[in-house]
Amino acid sequence: MLDLLADDSVLETERLRLEPLLPEHAAHLFPVLADPRLYTYIPEEPMADQAALRQRYQRLATRHSPQGDELWLKHAIVTSIVGRVSDPTTRVTRTLLPFP
Repeated sequence: MLDLLADDSVLETERLRLEPLLPEHAAHLFPVLADPRLYTYIPEEPMADQAALRQRYQRLATRHSPQGDELWLKHAIVTSIVGRVSDPTTRVTRTLLPFP
């Protein structure tokens, strides 16, 4: 039963893609996830570096717990909404966010 749900399907709409989390996502997500303010109310510390996050995503990309009795559906959200960042002349056209 668990294997039926553990495919690498990408869900996509006009403005959003939900992609299975892969080690390659670490490069885009590390700068966001390194902010210690994100961990104010959760019992974790930021990853030490991008390599550590990539290694974590490598484990999560298996889609199963080490015991094989849990299915892990970890995804990255890719948006195509145009937004503004700190420099008002810079436009963001692709944003990557982790999704539990």
